[in-house]
Amino acid sequence: MRNKSIIEHIATGRFSVLLTLLVVVSLIVTRILFYPHSIPVKPDFGLFSNVLTNLIQNNYVKYAIDGAFLVLFAFLLNHADTRFSINRIRTSLPFFISGIILVTNNQLLGNWGESFSALLILVAIASLFSSYQAPRAEKHAFDISLLLSFASLFWIKTVFLLPVFWIGMYMMKTLSFRSFLASIIGILTPYWFAFFYFAYYNDYTPLLNYLQTGIDFHLINFTEVKLFNWIHLGLTILTTLFALGHCMFSSYNDKIRSQTFLNFLFFILFCTYALIVVDFQHSGSIIYLNYLISTFLISYLYASEKGRFSNFLFQALFITYALIYVWSLS
Repeated sequence: MRNKSIIEHIATGRFSVLLTLLVVVSLIVTRILFYPHSIPVKPDFGLFSNVLTNLIQNNYVKYAIDGAFLVLFAFLLNHADTRFSINRIRTSLPFFISGIILVTNNQLLGNWGESFSALLILVAIASLFSSYQAPRAEKHAFDISLLLSFASLFWIKTVFLLPVFWIGMYMMKTLSFRSFLASIIGILTPYWFAFFYFAYYNDYTPLLNYLQTGIDFHLINFTEVKLFNWIHLGLTILTTLFALGHCMFSSYNDKIRSQTFLNFLFFILFCTYALIVVDFQHSGSIIYLNYLISTFLISYLYASEKGRFSNFLFQALFITYALIYVWSLS
């Protein structure tokens, strides 16, 4: 009987989730308590930035909220894999891979508004998957647009994802004239209440200025990002592209439902790349979403490939992420 590889131990081990949680929390606490200078300052919280900035003054509390979001995302990705049965086997790899990759990137800390916005988009994707071939999908369409609209209150360009989700609804076979109208109502609802909020104070300037930023783009300025962040992002993109190629060939053996989910993830992933390029300066939420989708696809790769070579790549990948984490503390 052959010995299990590290991937198999993590994927099916009885205590792998607990050990992963301990490692992730330890890395978060270490950065927050001993190396807070390694967390970038990102004060913008979207439309209600003044209110949210004054809500929590203590930086350690803000960082703790960011860290809690990292752990929450890891749990959500693992739960989504179990609920929608995208991986062929039941595995805890999404929790381990997403937890390690997210926590070693200091760019995902420093603005809990971005984390909350990414959470809303992730829930919108889950709602889209739940609508697969639903006979009456108007409620799902409204919920998806409502979630995206609330997310856009933290990053206005989230509204550009709405056409992406319309295409996703078409892929799920739920797009109709009624679901389209429901999505329009959903996207307008939060801004309707925002309009009355600023009308109460008789000051529409913050709302108008915020809407104007929707057409304000800032291309990538390579000097604003540190080298270890570029290495982290480049390593994640390279591994994701490798996982994409693997998914395209291996998913033919999956159910049509799983193939549809994966195809939408491929599509929205490339859309996030485009949004990051055209507005890198304020793309925190979409970078977060990009990382979440990437880690899920990487987990799909290692869940289905268990050879000696893939085990070697798996170890090399996470040793590299660990070194980047140590580098980012300096």
